[in-house]
Amino acid sequence: MRNLFLTGGVLLMLITSCKKQTELVTAEPETQLQQKPFCGMEEAMANMLPEYRNAMSRTETTTPATELLLFLDFDGAMVLPGHGTAQGGNVTSPIVRFRHDVPSPTLSPAQIEEIIQLVKDDFSPFNIQVTTSQAVYDAYLRSNKQVCIITKTPGHVGFRNALAGVSPWAGLGYRLADNPCFVFADPIGSDLKLIALVISHEVGHTMGLGHQGQYDEECRFYSDYNGGFGTGPLSFVPIMGMSRKRISNWFAQPCLVPYYSIPQNDFVFLNNQVELREDDFPNSPTGNKTNTAPEINGILEQDGDVDFIRINFKNPGPVTITSENIDIKASLYLPNGQLIAEYENPDDTHVIIPSANGMRYLKIEAVSNANMSSQFMTGMYKIKY
Repeated sequence: MRNLFLTGGVLLMLITSCKKQTELVTAEPETQLQQKPFCGMEEAMANMLPEYRNAMSRTETTTPATELLLFLDFDGAMVLPGHGTAQGGNVTSPIVRFRHDVPSPTLSPAQIEEIIQLVKDDFSPFNIQVTTSQAVYDAYLRSNKQVCIITKTPGHVGFRNALAGVSPWAGLGYRLADNPCFVFADPIGSDLKLIALVISHEVGHTMGLGHQGQYDEECRFYSDYNGGFGTGPLSFVPIMGMSRKRISNWFAQPCLVPYYSIPQNDFVFLNNQVELREDDFPNSPTGNKTNTAPEINGILEQDGDVDFIRINFKNPGPVTITSENIDIKASLYLPNGQLIAEYENPDDTHVIIPSANGMRYLKIEAVSNANMSSQFMTGMYKIKY
């Protein structure tokens, strides 16, 4: 991979020449994109003082880290201009020009917890631990941690009020450890899913991801942000794009990223930084381990992963499988591996099995729909029965 550094205020993703590779998605892009509020990464880099830009501590990994830590700071901070750290509550950032008293966002504990769970879902395939504890963050290896500060408005760190988030960016494939991004809850309002999306988006920048722009079928550029595909419960948007859709996840463009001459595959780029989690359930109906909990949480860690979960349904009744990031297909099997039935909801990501009884294997997998390939659906699901 040829990694080059973003200099000045030049937005590499806006260069319009690109080449077409194998088409990954056939759905037509939207023409009306929901781009406000949006990311201010380009503006932040344009305003960065040259002394900080030239001294950015970039991490180019040749071997993925075993584990990373992501600190979501909802507690407010005093932020000063500097090379980028959040150690011991002393926050410095190269994208701010002056000292700023950054307050906590106006969010309830329940709202914060929901946002945290949504962000965990986005990063769940990767061995990334999420914390809200400054002490846990301080004790962690500096080169293996990321941080995002969630506050009220862009003005609290010196940016214009149209923005939902800002982040430093060192270039495609370069990770900025211990270097804060910022997310502004007030311009977004009560849309907790969108706040979580912006957090994951800005953290993505600090982990070496650029924007997923919008191109036509000939790879001609026409928007900074990929606005996603479709409408309704099965609509999809790339996390590194920007729009309000039902499903958000990591994405890959068929077009070459200008200046780097490679396509941006978000999932692969993140996996270059940190290892995937171990597969939580087997890929075939094998083993004697029986799950007895009334709620089971699982993760589809990568494209093509399927989970076979052995469950003894002692009381006949419905089984509900829900997911925020995956269009789910569920199948029931007898203990000998014989398929009983398959279940898929054509109108939503969630699936309800009307009744299950006795010892069964429950198979969970992602399924493609009219808006997006299952290739781009990883993350958490929950089983209740």
